[in-house]
Amino acid sequence: MHKLRILLAEDMAHERLAIMAGLKAALPENVTADFTCIDYAEGAVERVKAQPFDLVILDLDFSQSERSKGMTGLVASIKIKEINADLYTVVVSSTEEEVTMARAVEECGVDWYLRRSAISFDELAWLARQSLLSRLHREGALVEERYAFMTATPSAKQVLRSVDAILPSQSVLIYGETGTGKELVARRIHANAKAFDGKRPIKVLDCSALTPQLFESEVFGHKKGSFTGATHDRRGALDIVNGGDLFLDEIHNIPPFLQQKLLRVLNDGVFSPVGSNEEMRSKFRIIAATNIPVDEALSSGKLLPDFVERIRKIKVDLPPLRNRQADIPLLVEEHLKNLGSFDKEFSEDAVIFMQGLPWKGNIRELKGFVDTMVAAVKIPIISRAHLSRHLSKDGESDASAPSAPAAADAIGAAAEEMLSKGLTAEEATRRLLSAYLLRASEKHDGLEAVARATGISRATLYRQLKDLGISADSLRK
Repeated sequence: MHKLRILLAEDMAHERLAIMAGLKAALPENVTADFTCIDYAEGAVERVKAQPFDLVILDLDFSQSERSKGMTGLVASIKIKEINADLYTVVVSSTEEEVTMARAVEECGVDWYLRRSAISFDELAWLARQSLLSRLHREGALVEERYAFMTATPSAKQVLRSVDAILPSQSVLIYGETGTGKELVARRIHANAKAFDGKRPIKVLDCSALTPQLFESEVFGHKKGSFTGATHDRRGALDIVNGGDLFLDEIHNIPPFLQQKLLRVLNDGVFSPVGSNEEMRSKFRIIAATNIPVDEALSSGKLLPDFVERIRKIKVDLPPLRNRQADIPLLVEEHLKNLGSFDKEFSEDAVIFMQGLPWKGNIRELKGFVDTMVAAVKIPIISRAHLSRHLSKDGESDASAPSAPAAADAIGAAAEEMLSKGLTAEEATRRLLSAYLLRASEKHDGLEAVARATGISRATLYRQLKDLGISADSLRK
């Protein structure tokens, strides 16, 4: 059961009673509303200073209150946001002037404006739900710590507010560069729905790591004997997530014919496992993500227009880390904490220096760089001078690769060892290639990603892995 803490500032008793009754009736069964009522705006501001709330509902005019000193609900909203920018404020007023409503949202920080004459308590409950979810995420009560999307940047916070407004029935398409936290947002969207439906399942599929045959089997399931290697029946994701969410990461890797097949399921709710004529039903929501701009993916044919329109009920655009420089100290501190036993910290000038780097790999690159510095620096405080030694000339981090001299020494040592063992050039090449491909698989998820990173065609890569005795499945994380 979740408790929603609401401050209701309204100078007319019968209106207070109507709002309390209407909102309580519209809230989900597992949410209780704890109201604190006051009849003047100045008092509302003081209450926000004194105790925590999730939502403040404000009247616009408090002329009926003997305690009012003339402050309006709009002025109160501004002052409340100065005290707590995370607090949601809603104005419920009989004033229907467009200028006033626009000013409330654009200048006074009001999150929503409701007309008293046409108030929808379902809409007010939807807003209350958002405020509750926002607080629960700040408390870390809805997702595992490793999946928490951490930010202090206003633009990113606004993205999270829009995410918390998504309804459980709305499919979502998330765009963001590699390493910006698309899976974290997907997990948050799912957690928001699960907060009010504890049994809601989720299935995560990395589309870049699946061949067409594997994708079809993973999503739709298959019957024993339907293809080589199908030694038993397998439940598909659509069966597993019935009533829940299917998260498809890097969705642009799904072949068009499978997008079309998935579209039919979304439209009809009916599918058949591979190798079966049996029809099964599933009602689910797709949360999709891509690191390719959607328009680009459409024009290149990677995504089908009908498929995109079906899953893009809501579109979320994640800002890159270079536009979230204020978050770098927070992310660095949190990652250091997660490393546990390492007694390391970055100096202030080092953190400032890191805020000016391009971070083309975004948060993933930042974390990798922190790992490198923690392992490389032998004193507790990591300075700007330490950072400079591990950066390339264009300012990009070199966290995942050794410096040129170190790399050369390592290759030379490996060659010396193989010569001392009497290996032929063919066997030495074979061993080096095997090590190279295994290391590439550690840095990149999936056969397709490894092929792109190494410049080897997918077919050639598959053949080389087979010749080296490396299972292609080891690249499908």
